[in-house]
Amino acid sequence: MPKMPPELAKQLLEQAGFNPPQEWVDSTVRLYDTLDTQLSAVSESALEPVEPHYIQPIRRDQRRRRS
Repeated sequence: MPKMPPELAKQLLEQAGFNPPQEWVDSTVRLYDTLDTQLSAVSESALEPVEPHYIQPIRRDQRRRRS
């Protein structure tokens, strides 16, 4: 079962200004699911350097509070 419902993929493509054929919807769902699967295998610390800088300080502050 896809993690992104096809209806959501279609809605997002329409909001981006496209009138997507079904193959676009299907490929968007496959792309999202592939990226989700791959990113779930990566540790949080490995992703920190590629996050936008405005997110990083918030995450670091939350980690300090947990300690």
